[in-house]
Amino acid sequence: MNQKTVLIAGATGMVGGQALQLALAHPDIREVRTLGRKVVNQSHPKLKQWTAEDLGSYKDANCFTGVDTLLFCVGAYTGALKEAAFRYVNVDIPYAIAKQL
Repeated sequence: MNQKTVLIAGATGMVGGQALQLALAHPDIREVRTLGRKVVNQSHPKLKQWTAEDLGSYKDANCFTGVDTLLFCVGAYTGALKEAAFRYVNVDIPYAIAKQL
């Protein structure tokens, strides 16, 4: 079977952390990449990590090249941030990452 490369944005959060564990354990996934503001506190032969202060302007093509699947696990709860910051996290960052893919 053709093994896949998965990119997980937000792998240090609750949902992203679970997605990361499942992806690392899955036999059909060859490589798991993470993109976040901080690194995941673990190592694994399949795991490659990228960090960025601002995910909305991140443009390192190496992170996005050859990705078969994106698991987007970045987000903020309604009311957790002021309106402009909430929109940035929940609209602008996903759009910026999608454009890179």
